[in-house]
Amino acid sequence: MIAHGRSTRGEKQPTSKLTEDDVRAIRKLAGSMIQREIAEKFGVHIMTVNDILHRRRWAWLE
Repeated sequence: MIAHGRSTRGEKQPTSKLTEDDVRAIRKLAGSMIQREIAEKFGVHIMTVNDILHRRRWAWLE
C-alpha cells in the first residue's frame, strides 16, 4: 500500500512478527525483565527489543 508516499507500518506489514499489543507489552516488561528474556518470550532478536524500547522501531505507537 504505497500511496501518496506512505507505506504500511506496524502489524499491517506482511513480514511483521509483532502486533501493537506485543509492542505495548514489551515496553511494560522493560522494567521487570532483561531485554534478552523479552526477546526470547516474543521470538525476536534482542536488538529488535532494544530498538522498540529506544523508539527506533514502532516509534509512532504510544
